[in-house]
Amino acid sequence: MMRARLLLLCGLWCLVVSVHAAPGLRDASDVNLRLADTEDPAATKVYIVQLSSPSAAERHATATKRALGPVASAPRARFDRESPAVQSYVAQIEYEQERIIARTGPGVEKVYSYRYGLNGFAARMTPAQAQRLENLPEVLKVWEDEVRPLATQYSPSFLGLFDSENGLRSVEGLDGDGVVIGVIDSGITPEHPQLRDTRDADMPRACRSSWGETTVLGRWLCKRYRRLPGVPVFDPPEGWNGACESGDRFSADDCNNKLIGARQMLDTYRALIGADPDEFDSARDDNGHGTHVSSIATGDGTGASGWAARPSAKRPAPSFTVTWKNWAASFQDKGEMGTIFSALNCRR
Repeated sequence: MMRARLLLLCGLWCLVVSVHAAPGLRDASDVNLRLADTEDPAATKVYIVQLSSPSAAERHATATKRALGPVASAPRARFDRESPAVQSYVAQIEYEQERIIARTGPGVEKVYSYRYGLNGFAARMTPAQAQRLENLPEVLKVWEDEVRPLATQYSPSFLGLFDSENGLRSVEGLDGDGVVIGVIDSGITPEHPQLRDTRDADMPRACRSSWGETTVLGRWLCKRYRRLPGVPVFDPPEGWNGACESGDRFSADDCNNKLIGARQMLDTYRALIGADPDEFDSARDDNGHGTHVSSIATGDGTGASGWAARPSAKRPAPSFTVTWKNWAASFQDKGEMGTIFSALNCRR
C-alpha cells in the first residue's frame, strides 16, 4: 500500500513539473480558432469607420460653447451647413477621409461619407484592411455593419407621453408645434390621409353627418362640396433645405407642407442583403411600417386606424415629417447601421 502511494505521488510530481516547464500556454479566449475553409480572407464586408477629428456639427457646437463662455442664457448661433465656414470644414473632412481610405489598401469601396453628425464613412473592405484601419491614429473606431431589428410598437406608453406626472402631452401640453421630425424606417406612403397638408373645404353640417356620407340623396346633394379643393393648413417650415427625391412611384410633387422631405438610402443595405425584386426603388413604403410610425409621430388623427398624435384642440399642430427609407421588403423587420448613420448625417 505504501509503495502504491509513493508511486502515485511521484507521478503527480512529474506531471506538475512538466506543466510548468511547458512554454507559454495561452488562455483559450486568446487563441483564434477557425475551422478550415470557413472564411475567405479575401471576402469583403461593409465596415463603419469613425474618425477622431470632430464632425461639422460637433465642431460648431464646441466653437459656440467656447464663444458664449459662462453666459448660458445667451442665444446660440444656429448650425447652417450651407455657410462658407461649414462648407470649408466639410471639404477638409472629405479630404481626410479620402486620404485614410487610400492608406487602407487597394479595392476599398466607399459606400457612404458621414460629415455632419459624425465624421466617418462606410466602406466595403476585407477584415485585414479593417484591422489595419483600426490601428491608424486618426481612426477612433471601426465596427462591422450589421442588421438591427425593429423595436417597440407602443411608442406613446414607452415614452410616457401621457404620464400623469411627467408626460409631455398630458402635463406640459406640448403638441409638436413647429417641430420637424425625421423618421428612419421602411419609407412613406405620401397619399396617406394623416400626411395631408390641407383640410376638407367647408360644407353644411348635414353633409358631414352619416346622412350626407351614406344615403344616395345626401351624397348627391353634397357632391359639389366634396369636389372643392382642400384648404391649406400648414405653411412651409422656415429654414428647411432638405430634399424630396423622385423614384419608383414617388415624385417630388408627392411631398407637401406636411411631408416636407423623403429620400431613399439603401446602398449599404443592398450591399449586405441585396435588392428585392418587389421593393420600390424610391422612398415609397414597402410594407407600411414607416407610414405607421410617421403617422404616430406627426399624424393629424384622421382616417386611419391605430393610435396617432391628435391635433391641438384649437388647430392642428404643424409638426413636419421628413423620412429616410432604410428598410426594404426583403427584410421587413430589420435595418442596418450604415444607412442609419447616413440618414442621421442629413441635416436641415
